[in-house]
Amino acid sequence: MALACVGLVSTQFIDLELKENVKQKREFDKKLQQAVSTDDKAFDHTVADIKGFFTKTSLIFGSQKQEISMIIDASTPNIYIATTDCDRCNYQRFDVMKSTTSHFVDPKKDSIAEEDLDIYFPKHKLQVFQGKYIEDKICIDTNDAHCLPTGQFFGCSVDPGFDEESGLLGIQLNKNKNGYVERLASQKVIDKAMLGMYIQDNYKAELKSQIRLGGYDSSLMADGKEESINWYKTTSDSMWSLKLIDAKYGDDSFRVSTDTIVEFNPGSPVIAMPQKDYEKLAQLYIAGLGKDEFDCKTNDFCIIKHRCSELSRQKMRFKIGSDANDARSLFFDVPAENFLYDVNSPGFKEPFCLLGVSGTVEEGSNKYILGATFLKNYYTVYDYDNQRIGLSLDISNKELQMKEEDDAKKWTVAAIGFIVFACLLIIGLLLLCLCVKAKKQNQLSDTSDKIENVQFEVEKIDDDKEKLLTPPQQQIYGNIDFNHASLNRDSVDGRPSELGQSQF
Repeated sequence: MALACVGLVSTQFIDLELKENVKQKREFDKKLQQAVSTDDKAFDHTVADIKGFFTKTSLIFGSQKQEISMIIDASTPNIYIATTDCDRCNYQRFDVMKSTTSHFVDPKKDSIAEEDLDIYFPKHKLQVFQGKYIEDKICIDTNDAHCLPTGQFFGCSVDPGFDEESGLLGIQLNKNKNGYVERLASQKVIDKAMLGMYIQDNYKAELKSQIRLGGYDSSLMADGKEESINWYKTTSDSMWSLKLIDAKYGDDSFRVSTDTIVEFNPGSPVIAMPQKDYEKLAQLYIAGLGKDEFDCKTNDFCIIKHRCSELSRQKMRFKIGSDANDARSLFFDVPAENFLYDVNSPGFKEPFCLLGVSGTVEEGSNKYILGATFLKNYYTVYDYDNQRIGLSLDISNKELQMKEEDDAKKWTVAAIGFIVFACLLIIGLLLLCLCVKAKKQNQLSDTSDKIENVQFEVEKIDDDKEKLLTPPQQQIYGNIDFNHASLNRDSVDGRPSELGQSQF
């Protein structure tokens, strides 16, 4: 089942037949045809796949020019292949006796054991190889254009257990500077000890996988410029590793391990991490699902009984730098399309979705292995001379990023439209309320005026009534100034005397 879990990496160098209706890709297509290189001796080499599993290539060994396929792996600086001395090896074996240029590095020793090889997949544990070191001619191509006259490799006389392929091509950073890429530089096959790597799921990618020995190809970077490379000094002189500052699923951190590093290794098809970190990530991944909808019991993989398109599309994010205080540290995103895999298996009635992450890194090692699931998002440069790693978003993910940005813009436009609509609705409601309030105030004002008019009429009626009810004498004499009038006290009826002053 595991072999069906991870996307394919193909045998061809670059597919120049891009979609004609995509203007962006046409521009990059022109750049690809120009074959940009960092120096004259840098050259490209094909990268293939093994049943959609490991990243592989092939080398030519010995005077008989025997081609042997091998996994590209960063867990070792050496080359390992099986020899004809291995009776139980059921894959390609190198015949030392048929090569006139072959000899053992230490012929006195019958066999030695290589015990420090840390094979990362599937169990991420040490593996022992039995055999001898051999020196012979190693070429990249059959026309002898790029050859190591005195290449060194380990010939396995006991089944090395590669299972899927016949050997390993080690690209590990080596403080002794005697690895394959460093030997290419020291023997002047290339000018620089540098490896540029672009890997994809070639069954769906339009630009096929490749490695560039001696430099890097900036035309395979999203911006098409070498200035887009983010360079980081490695944390070790014998490992392609950087500092892991944080790891997130969406906005939630799942990093549990402390003082953690990340190791870049195309020999691992998935992202591997310690069990505790994996369990926390799995819990975030399955949040909201019923118990019968997933199976995350083992550390190898987490299976969801749905198609991947039906699940959350949140990104995995890894904040990486040279050290914990690196001001240039960045979040490197892995979109859901590149870590969720739709799988058909005879054991399941329906296709299921596989999380391209495993929890198989040994506890206490405090490291993540960023395999093909991560590396197929970024053009990666391994700079041996300066012990640094360069990362740049690759061209194949440019469209995905543009699509996400377009989707984000659409959602932004929709959100802005909704906000504008809501604001207009609120303004309309406010205006309506103001109109209703004004109308009520007008009605109240009219009512108040009517009440005042009624009060005025009532007061007028009261005045008229008062006048009607006033005594005649008060009406006749109401205007007399009694301060200047004198009364005839002797008068019976109280009429004013002749000496009184009348107001009439």
